[in-house]
Amino acid sequence: IGTADVTYPTAFSQRPIPILSANIDSASSYLWGLGWTDDTVSGFRIHMKFDGAYSGTIAVAWLSIGA
Repeated sequence: IGTADVTYPTAFSQRPIPILSANIDSASSYLWGLGWTDDTVSGFRIHMKFDGAYSGTIAVAWLSIGA
């Protein structure tokens, strides 16, 4: 489906580990993937992909753990 950039409100001193979770507002079954790239001390990029077409609302929650 696409990507979204996350910028931390305060940069970490070392690159943290992002943890992601998604909530999809559909009763249908979809094959999907969720991940991240381009992680730095100041943010990362979320990637979400579906097998087939999807239109609806997707909420992605994230937590980054680091120093």
